[in-house]
Amino acid sequence: MDFQIDRARIIDIPDLLGLYHSAYGDSYPLKIGTDRDVMKKALSSPQECFWPVVRAMPEGKIVASAIFELDPVESIGKLSGVVVSKEVREYGLAKEIIQYGMKEVFDKYSINSLYATARTISLSSQRMLLSTGFLALGIFPNARKIKTYETLALLVAYKELALFKERSAPKKLPTMLAELYAEASNNLRMNLYNSKYCLCEEYFIKGSESVVDDGGRTDEFEYIYAPSFVERRFKDFLDSGKIIRQRSYFPFNQPNMVITNGSEVEIFANFSKKDHYCVLIASTGKIHEMGAAFERMIFTIKDLGVYYIELIVQVDHLEELCFLVQNRFLPSALYPAMIKVDGIYRDFVVLARTMVPLDFSDISVDHAFKGYIDQYVKMWAHVNLESFKVDR
Repeated sequence: MDFQIDRARIIDIPDLLGLYHSAYGDSYPLKIGTDRDVMKKALSSPQECFWPVVRAMPEGKIVASAIFELDPVESIGKLSGVVVSKEVREYGLAKEIIQYGMKEVFDKYSINSLYATARTISLSSQRMLLSTGFLALGIFPNARKIKTYETLALLVAYKELALFKERSAPKKLPTMLAELYAEASNNLRMNLYNSKYCLCEEYFIKGSESVVDDGGRTDEFEYIYAPSFVERRFKDFLDSGKIIRQRSYFPFNQPNMVITNGSEVEIFANFSKKDHYCVLIASTGKIHEMGAAFERMIFTIKDLGVYYIELIVQVDHLEELCFLVQNRFLPSALYPAMIKVDGIYRDFVVLARTMVPLDFSDISVDHAFKGYIDQYVKMWAHVNLESFKVDR
């Protein structure tokens, strides 16, 4: 059988919808593989989306697809939506289309790194990405509800490791990141951090411990889910300088919800009702300055059906990082040299909080991810099981 790789076109959308539905049914969580308008927008933006497909010749039927979302401003890209039709899976088309896409993106676009997530219900997608040059850098625990709550793995591919010469290593890190940095250093085969670790307690904010039960006090948080309105407001705030995007940067996620309690801080989030997944993208102020109100917000957000919350924070922002850990957001993945801030590549850490019982019983991971799971479980147990007090 002969195959040809080329770019997807708008006229291919019906065939692409059929391909993704045949592989995932109604459980595929991403709009870019299931929403006609989102797909049309992506295919109409060649500088922001490179979408290769494999066609079976001579008919030209699409039998494989991969989506590369691109942010040329921050020089970062995301690989998602890798799918191969069942009848041609023995031909190795997934690896072929990924390698083709990586070469095109790194050669023809100003992209310095690509990241991808892999499911952990089997080893195949992890090992396929690892075999194409992606590196294991962490996990997203209980992140997506596809058929059950699935843990995803984070992998990153760099155009060239020479960019790490333009990276600023953190001057100080809390001990809670020691094992995460050790695992990442091992997988990148370079030492990412040489200084001493500090105690996060130095940066804990007084009065911000869990105070949901504080004599009946509550904050009237509003959760405004209005995608078009929120996206416009977010853009206005970015343009006016009310938001510093790099402080909490989450690429390829547009906010569809804004959270406010009438104070000066507004938090922009992306909430997927389909799989109960929420990303905190940015805010108009420093989250750690919310103090105890932040924990009350997390407590009430569960009523919306949010079961998993995630955000990415620059590791240099120790007060914010330690404040989030104090509020049970635990580091689960690291993205070294993610983007440039003030002309220098900076490291970012993924912090996650799951609202449902942590369950790794059915996952299957490559050895490259085992250390990340071990360190997350150890930290989760310490925060949730070992820190309670007993009065005598």
